[in-house]
Amino acid sequence: MGAMQEIQRDLLRQRPVVDILKIRGREEPPAYRLKLGGVRIEYLIFEDENTIYVERIFKRKGDSDYR
Repeated sequence: MGAMQEIQRDLLRQRPVVDILKIRGREEPPAYRLKLGGVRIEYLIFEDENTIYVERIFKRKGDSDYR
């Protein structure tokens, strides 16, 4: 939850422990992946509505975790 609250303050700023990447192949709305240790959070940003929608949260097991 702390990571999501931090994203809410500044959506795309890189942080020392958190890695944020834009998910390729997804244009509207833009989708991002946040990596925090072994946990991954995929979320969408709706800028016109000022909303972040968390699509899924999961523990990474291997390379097959990503579509």
